[in-house]
Amino acid sequence: MKKFILLFLLHLLLLQAYSQSQNRELIDHIIDYVHKSVDHCDYYEVTEEMFKSIAEDPRFQSSEKIDYIKKIEYVIYVECKNTQRTFYENFISGYNLKGFKVLMRTKSNNESFTFYKNSNDGMNEYLLIQDRGLSYVKTSLNISTLNEMGGIIRLIGELGG
Repeated sequence: MKKFILLFLLHLLLLQAYSQSQNRELIDHIIDYVHKSVDHCDYYEVTEEMFKSIAEDPRFQSSEKIDYIKKIEYVIYVECKNTQRTFYENFISGYNLKGFKVLMRTKSNNESFTFYKNSNDGMNEYLLIQDRGLSYVKTSLNISTLNEMGGIIRLIGELGG
């Protein structure tokens, strides 16, 4: 029985390590793509350490937004200035989004986007890839609409500026 429990715990530990390496792999791909891209992209990245600092800052304690901040672990936002709107196709073709499930997608003459979700160990990863960029959020929140995803990105922008 002890052997079974030890094997089970080892399995959980390996799954968690694999999940974290997948997260880092995607983040590294995003940043690498931005630096090498001909799409003329800008990005901002907010790490778990910054969210912890914000959550502990007395200036934000009275804010109703603090509950959201405490549940966000990582955000990266990419915006490209390429008028050809090729980011979506180029980014998707260069990376396998294994583990992510499509929540919503659209393709028309005016826009293309896909909204993905990946869940692991109580944490959710959301990835919105559009014609001119993307938004990635790792959080314990359950985001159910694009408006909520946009709200988190706007909140991060407000905190930074």
